Amino acid sequence: MSSFPRKRFKAVTAVVAAVAGAAGAVSTGPASAATYKEFENANSKLFLAIPKDGSASGTGAIQWTCDGNPDQAWGPVLLNDTEFEVVNFNSQDCLGISGSSTAIGVQAVQRPCDGSVDQFWSLDSSGRLWNVHSQHCLAVPNASKAVGVEVIQWTCGDVSTAPEQKWTT
Repeated sequence: MSSFPRKRFKAVTAVVAAVAGAAGAVSTGPASAATYKEFENANSKLFLAIPKDGSASGTGAIQWTCDGNPDQAWGPVLLNDTEFEVVNFNSQDCLGISGSSTAIGVQAVQRPCDGSVDQFWSLDSSGRLWNVHSQHCLAVPNASKAVGVEVIQWTCGDVSTAPEQKWTT
């Protein structure tokens, strides 16, 4: 991913270091270029993205071939010791669940960061991104490896049998 300009983020802790992929890639001041990372799905090897560099509120997240576009760059913003927002570099919107739904199969969307509980995420030791509100994991439906498939929330499973729920940076 190319270098990104500095943004407005606050201090980052070890939780965010895990999300960012390595402690050396995280700053403790305002966000630097290293703060933004791509999230790769362990099953499909495709990246979490907002299609066509979209910036409209409510645009659904998809998986896409890594192409270096800023719509594939995400920055974690720490909320407390275990929860964070996931901010898209291109739009500066937060990843959340449409309508704050707790139902499985609902697509993740971007919308302005407003402190809504559906925009709070947690990362577990298996690499699953949990939505704090719904207690479901970010996943690719049916373990699809196709480009353009929507990213949804689903009942969290063991990543050895549900690798479509594991995300790496």
